[in-house]
Amino acid sequence: MRRAALAAIVLTALLAAAPAQAARWRLVRADRVPLSYFQGITHSNAGSWFFDGVFQGVYRTDRDLHQKAGTPSVLTPDLLGQGFNHIGDLTWDARERGRLLLPMECFVPGAPNGGNTCGRGAIGVADPASLRLRYAVALDPADIPKAMWAEVAPGGDLMWTSSGRDLIAYRTADLFPGAPVPRPVRRLRSAVPPSGVTGAVFYRSRLMLAGQDTGVMEIWSVDVGTGARRLELRLPGVRAESEGLDILRARGGVLHWLLSPFPPGGGRPTFGTGHSELLTFALSDGRH
Repeated sequence: MRRAALAAIVLTALLAAAPAQAARWRLVRADRVPLSYFQGITHSNAGSWFFDGVFQGVYRTDRDLHQKAGTPSVLTPDLLGQGFNHIGDLTWDARERGRLLLPMECFVPGAPNGGNTCGRGAIGVADPASLRLRYAVALDPADIPKAMWAEVAPGGDLMWTSSGRDLIAYRTADLFPGAPVPRPVRRLRSAVPPSGVTGAVFYRSRLMLAGQDTGVMEIWSVDVGTGARRLELRLPGVRAESEGLDILRARGGVLHWLLSPFPPGGGRPTFGTGHSELLTFALSDGRH
């Protein structure tokens, strides 16, 4: 089936089944990307895209999705020796002339503690040019048992992530080598949407959160001032695994959602096997 026809089928399902408040966004493009672009997506100030996956790699592309650099494992032997083996949805930070913040955890499917074998998280800091790890900053497990995603807020002062059902924020200025263990400076209790969080991005002042814990792939937005939530987008009937989000005017739209071909519960994924999929959406009213 041609890509345009497949995108049209998904769009028809979205418009037919989504409630009115979730029809703010319309699908404009579906792009096949390598399976290694599995977990997260972000972009630099210059517009380069960065992906990570399957578990430890980091890759850089242009806006046409042509890969310019890549490493299958950015984690150092020291971090691997500590049990860290998984990078979630990454984010861009302008400090240090640009750096990639990599949320890290120890994850072994089927292991005790929900597979979270070391019970702690950290933020790796990678160079966007070389894609090599500069350093890593450990997070206090009393605050967060694992780091699955990260997103720097507009202005660059805060990095948001989640701990259980709470959204928490750290100062980006506290993430540097030799610093005291950073502690959250903001906490929005029970602000994580019902669908959970696999990836995040800020759109203007609202934090967009993708997930599918409810059985349907959804994106919610959260007012980080009040914790109030709003459903933005649903993909009923789409079978895939929700991953990262990005906001960038590219590919004919502005909101980009990365999906991997492993739907919870199994079965054939909507977009086929052997690759990930990047869905691009525009606002239904034509605004950016």
